[in-house]
Amino acid sequence: MLHIAVCDDNTEILSRVKELAKVFFRTHCVECKIQAYQSSENLLYDLQDGVYYDLLLLDIEMPGIDGMDLARVIQDTMSAARIIFITFHLEYAITAYEFSVFRYIPKMVIDDKLPSALEDYYKLYRLERNEFYTVEIKNHVEQLPYREILYILKDGKYAVFHLSGGKTQAVRKTLASVFEEIG
Repeated sequence: MLHIAVCDDNTEILSRVKELAKVFFRTHCVECKIQAYQSSENLLYDLQDGVYYDLLLLDIEMPGIDGMDLARVIQDTMSAARIIFITFHLEYAITAYEFSVFRYIPKMVIDDKLPSALEDYYKLYRLERNEFYTVEIKNHVEQLPYREILYILKDGKYAVFHLSGGKTQAVRKTLASVFEEIG
């Protein structure tokens, strides 16, 4: 299950972002829990109490603690979490990427840009969650992490997986059957 936080002091935008995320993940059959915060302080308190989020959709300009301050905390405490900034303030874009921000979306194009950003995020999320391609080799089963597979070549009756670190793994299957299994 994905854990998502949405934080914006503007209630209309907060509701819109939450609805767009809910619709996206529902239509992609992804179970998620979305927590909305109208106050950055409340989100910060939850983060300090150990609440974890996979994805945070944050405004930058908010009273009290701004989105950049939240990004610093997130980067220090939840390095695997991804941040998408949704803001009217484009002048912070370059600074935002210092915090490994996944996307930076202007609020005036949120309906157009947020769904594609969520699509890209979810593709990355699946890869990072150690999904494996399972191969049977003689007497044992081996799991190849998708994120380590660089490319696959045909070598006679074998499909040869070339993995990061220079490793290879051959499996007696056609490339077509391997690609069908991978999806």
